[in-house]
Amino acid sequence: QRKISQKEKEKAELAEAKAKQLSRIALSQNLGLKAVLQEDLQLRGLLAMQAYRFTKENGGNIQDPIIYEALRSANASLTSPVVYKGSSAEVRAIALLPNGSVISAGKDGMVYKWEMNSGKPKRIAELKYPSLIDYIAFSRSGNMVYTGHTNNVICAWNLSSTGKMIPVEIKGQNGLLRTIAISKDGKIIATAGKDSIVMLWDSQSGKAVKSLNVKSFVKAIQFVDDNSICVATEGGVLEIVSISDGSINQFFSSKSSLPLSCNVISKQNALVVGF
Repeated sequence: QRKISQKEKEKAELAEAKAKQLSRIALSQNLGLKAVLQEDLQLRGLLAMQAYRFTKENGGNIQDPIIYEALRSANASLTSPVVYKGSSAEVRAIALLPNGSVISAGKDGMVYKWEMNSGKPKRIAELKYPSLIDYIAFSRSGNMVYTGHTNNVICAWNLSSTGKMIPVEIKGQNGLLRTIAISKDGKIIATAGKDSIVMLWDSQSGKAVKSLNVKSFVKAIQFVDDNSICVATEGGVLEIVSISDGSINQFFSSKSSLPLSCNVISKQNALVVGF
């Protein structure tokens, strides 16, 4: 009688363990289905990996169609580009803000703000200015966005908490405007272009603060620190220009390629230039 009772107990325990195993495998399949339907890319990847782990740890089939599709969908989300549609004309400038939003602008004179955290692009703000937009820069906080226009106007867009964008025009650059940059504290805007002059503007009032003659068509500029600007000229020359006294220190020449953009990586004390 005792042997039969013991066997029945073991049989019941095995049945209970099997039931728990099947329950966990069913849970993993449910996670896999949620992963496939999930719009948030990061959450989709986490759900897919959790589904795979539960299946493997509980003796399930890791080649189960649901688990396979969850992993495939997560991988495709990470490797496939996200396409933003809605601009009515050629996009000529984009900027990624610190909060993850994207600002785009271009030939139609429209400034678009896109939300990308959801995994699907969503246009959440737009404002039209009657001139083609070539360049975009933004303050370190991401609250201010600056656009450079072909009519030599810089517009400062205040991205307030209400989502409104209020343009503040800054006029006065002579010749073709080619590039803009914002100081680290956001107080000074630098513009430059074909007239060989780097203009410094007060970002609040829009008034000219200073002009620096670098004697060459400027293709790209970037603030290095509070008193220095890196200037990339048409001749492929890189220079550091002192804001206080206007002195120029040439430190590199490509001799063959034209610089198109430059940026500063503060933490690594590095300057990145694209030719």
